[in-house]
Amino acid sequence: MNPFVRVMIVNLLSVTVLISLSACTPNINADHYTVSQAGQASRVETGTIVSKQLVQVSGDDNLVGTAAGAGLGAVAGSTIGGGTRSNVAGAIGGAIVGGLLGREVQKHVTSQTGVEYIVKLTNGQTISVVQGQSPTLYVGQKVQVLFGSKVRVVPASTF
Repeated sequence: MNPFVRVMIVNLLSVTVLISLSACTPNINADHYTVSQAGQASRVETGTIVSKQLVQVSGDDNLVGTAAGAGLGAVAGSTIGGGTRSNVAGAIGGAIVGGLLGREVQKHVTSQTGVEYIVKLTNGQTISVVQGQSPTLYVGQKVQVLFGSKVRVVPASTF
């Protein structure tokens, strides 16, 4: 295959993988539910937000980015050299470097900013909950804490 065409294919695959990885970022907002969470009962307690701070929520460290990077690295590396040995060596080296880079890209792309809320419950307990930035909540605001498969802090009901 023409080296120019091979490089263009690798570049196209790289962009596709990066776009796919960014779609893997989980939604950690309190107003987001999965299908399995719908229809589930949660215990609800009321409280007041006593403090909040932005936190960095790290992305998952799984094999998707590593495998994608290794595959793309192997294809790109195999274009090095003019003989079979150099192509194989390039593919192995490319797979190693690509796997390491793919892992780091996935962690970076799936990381996001969250909010840690410290909530004083009406029963006297103080809890900490980290969730996404939506909905926006304020220090001093009355809230409801939903204890289910995922703990959520939401504005107190006004009805």
